[in-house]
Amino acid sequence: MEEDFVKIVVDLPDAEDGVGGEGIWSVKVGEDLYEARNSPWHTTDINFLDVVRAIAPAEDMNPVVTEVVHRSGHRTVHVMFLDEGKDERITS
Repeated sequence: MEEDFVKIVVDLPDAEDGVGGEGIWSVKVGEDLYEARNSPWHTTDINFLDVVRAIAPAEDMNPVVTEVVHRSGHRTVHVMFLDEGKDERITS
Protein backbone atom coordinates (compact mmCIF):
# COMPACT_ATOMS: atom_id res chain seq x y z
CA MET A 1 0.00 0.00 0.00
CA GLU A 2 1.45 3.34 -1.06
CA GLU A 3 1.45 6.09 1.55
CA ASP A 4 0.86 9.76 0.76
CA PHE A 5 3.50 11.88 2.43
CA VAL A 6 2.60 15.35 3.67
CA LYS A 7 5.04 18.04 4.79
CA ILE A 8 3.95 19.47 8.14
CA VAL A 9 5.57 22.51 9.74
CA VAL A 10 6.93 23.08 13.24
CA ASP A 11 7.14 26.77 14.15
CA LEU A 12 10.35 27.63 15.99
CA PRO A 13 10.02 31.31 16.92
CA ASP A 14 12.62 31.13 19.73
CA ALA A 15 15.25 29.08 17.90
CA GLU A 16 18.79 30.02 18.88
CA ASP A 17 20.17 29.40 15.40
CA GLY A 18 17.73 31.77 13.68
CA VAL A 19 15.65 29.05 12.02
CA GLY A 20 11.98 30.04 12.17
CA GLY A 21 10.47 26.67 11.31
CA GLU A 22 11.11 23.15 10.15
CA GLY A 23 9.30 20.88 7.71
CA ILE A 24 8.75 17.25 8.67
CA TRP A 25 7.63 14.52 6.29
CA SER A 26 4.62 12.73 7.72
CA VAL A 27 1.67 10.49 6.89
CA LYS A 28 -1.91 11.48 7.74
CA VAL A 29 -3.36 9.00 10.26
CA GLY A 30 -6.58 10.79 11.26
CA GLU A 31 -8.41 14.10 11.26
CA ASP A 32 -5.61 16.67 11.71
CA LEU A 33 -3.32 13.84 12.95
CA TYR A 34 0.03 13.05 11.34
CA GLU A 35 2.75 10.50 12.05
CA ALA A 36 6.29 11.90 11.71
CA ARG A 37 8.32 9.87 9.21
CA ASN A 38 11.68 11.59 9.48
CA SER A 39 13.78 12.73 12.40
CA PRO A 40 13.57 16.50 12.80
CA TRP A 41 16.82 18.40 13.19
CA HIS A 42 15.83 21.76 14.68
CA THR A 43 13.08 20.67 17.05
CA THR A 44 13.74 18.32 19.93
CA ASP A 45 10.05 18.01 20.84
CA ILE A 46 9.09 15.62 18.02
CA ASN A 47 10.70 12.28 17.19
CA PHE A 48 10.37 9.63 14.47
CA LEU A 49 6.86 8.05 14.42
CA ASP A 50 5.37 10.48 16.99
CA VAL A 51 1.77 11.38 16.20
CA VAL A 52 1.05 15.10 16.20
CA ARG A 53 -1.95 17.33 15.64
CA ALA A 54 -1.31 19.81 12.82
CA ILE A 55 -3.76 22.29 11.34
CA ALA A 56 -3.35 24.20 8.08
CA PRO A 57 -3.78 27.96 8.62
CA ALA A 58 -5.15 28.23 5.07
CA GLU A 59 -6.18 25.76 2.38
CA ASP A 60 -3.04 26.39 0.32
CA MET A 61 -0.61 26.11 3.28
CA ASN A 62 1.06 23.16 4.99
CA PRO A 63 -0.39 22.03 8.33
CA VAL A 64 1.33 23.51 11.39
CA VAL A 65 1.96 21.36 14.47
CA THR A 66 -0.08 22.37 17.52
CA GLU A 67 0.66 19.45 19.87
CA VAL A 68 2.13 15.99 20.25
CA VAL A 69 -0.72 13.50 20.67
CA HIS A 70 1.20 10.22 21.05
CA ARG A 71 4.89 9.57 21.68
CA SER A 72 6.42 6.69 19.72
CA GLY A 73 9.17 5.98 22.21
CA HIS A 74 11.88 6.98 19.72
CA ARG A 75 14.41 9.63 20.65
CA THR A 76 16.57 11.80 18.43
CA VAL A 77 20.26 12.22 19.17
CA HIS A 78 22.21 14.94 17.40
CA VAL A 79 25.90 14.29 16.79
CA MET A 80 28.00 17.15 15.47
CA PHE A 81 31.62 16.96 14.39
CA LEU A 82 33.45 20.25 14.81
CA ASP A 83 36.82 21.26 13.42
CA GLU A 84 37.90 22.28 16.93
CA GLY A 85 40.01 19.53 18.45
CA LYS A 86 40.37 17.77 15.11
CA ASP A 87 44.12 17.38 15.63
CA GLU A 88 43.63 15.78 19.05
CA ARG A 89 43.16 12.11 18.34
CA ILE A 90 42.50 9.47 20.95
CA THR A 91 44.48 6.29 20.46
CA SER A 92 43.98 3.15 22.41
